[in-house]
Amino acid sequence: MQEDERRALAGLGDMSSQPSSADEAMGDPLDLRHRAIHGGESRDGGANTSNVAKERLKSPRARLFVALDLPDDVREGIVEWQRGLDDPALRPVRPESLHMTLVFLGYHPEKQIERIAEAALGVSASAPEIRLEPEPVGVPRGRRPRLFALDAPSEGAVELQRQVEERLVEARFYEPEKRPFWPHLTVARVKPERRGSRKPAPVESPPGTLPEQLFRPFAAVRLTLYRSHLRPQGAEYVSLAEKDLEPARKAKET
Repeated sequence: MQEDERRALAGLGDMSSQPSSADEAMGDPLDLRHRAIHGGESRDGGANTSNVAKERLKSPRARLFVALDLPDDVREGIVEWQRGLDDPALRPVRPESLHMTLVFLGYHPEKQIERIAEAALGVSASAPEIRLEPEPVGVPRGRRPRLFALDAPSEGAVELQRQVEERLVEARFYEPEKRPFWPHLTVARVKPERRGSRKPAPVESPPGTLPEQLFRPFAAVRLTLYRSHLRPQGAEYVSLAEKDLEPARKAKET
């Protein structure tokens, strides 16, 4: 783990259990400020905003974040590994919530969603290559983490996050966070020690090492603007706009 990532982790100790920017709005992500279901797809690789009108009818403001989606085989491999989590304090992240959060935007008026999608997904970038570290990291560190995440080193993801952030800042939809971006996937959250408590339960049996088949690098498949609905049972994510990403080699050939 790089020094700037260590600093990012160190700054998570006072974060709430609600998600933020980089993961997954961290219902996920880093935030414990980041949490889906894919909506319409874009056949030509551009942003598809077909779900925007429906979402506008539900609420005047929307809780938004931008994330990278995983290939199906990687998502399925993580889900299979999650079945081995045996500590009762752990709650595995649902399959549809496994993604890498790049930017957590917080609440914005629904009338701005289309412009936000254009800004966030208007980048010209190929699919970044991502590699998962085998050992999950407790956040914050210690016996009372609020979540467990996988370090996901990726120069491409860091660069893509910078581009997305830059466009959103320029469009005045986002104010950059002070802590550095940490590429990661949140894979489990810790239940409260008792009903109504904000203190996480102690974890006696933390998540184990990933299986070898998940050690191989992979390419993210799409860049997505998500809406996060906070529910008593956990956040639910809805895809509002998507941009398919091509692997770097294929992008160069075309």
